[in-house]
Amino acid sequence: MAFDRRLLLEDAGFNFREFGYYGLSLWLITAPWSLDRVFREKVRRFQSVAIFSAGALRDKGLGLVPSGKSPHYDASTGKVYGFSFGSVKITASSAEELVDQFIAAPYTVEENPYYAQGPGLEGGWA
Repeated sequence: MAFDRRLLLEDAGFNFREFGYYGLSLWLITAPWSLDRVFREKVRRFQSVAIFSAGALRDKGLGLVPSGKSPHYDASTGKVYGFSFGSVKITASSAEELVDQFIAAPYTVEENPYYAQGPGLEGGWA
């Protein structure tokens, strides 16, 4: 699977304009939010989904920032609202560095069994 770097840069830039920090949206798998539930309720419009471990993202210098809307998080670099999140020092301050670190992290790809297309449900990667 190859990520579209241009789209990731656009997403990170949008996040900066909206929230004041560079971030890429993720869904965190937890006890109340199983992978099956995330597939079914959050990413139905995506045929394939990249699965990262939190450790793999941290190993690339990325922190996980809670958005306040569980199970949504952002992968981010740089301080967010003056704070660092997670057990890593977050130092990068550009969309380019964030995307490069994100793309370099190991991941697996899974097909979404709940994938659905239709009006407003375009296919793609999550």
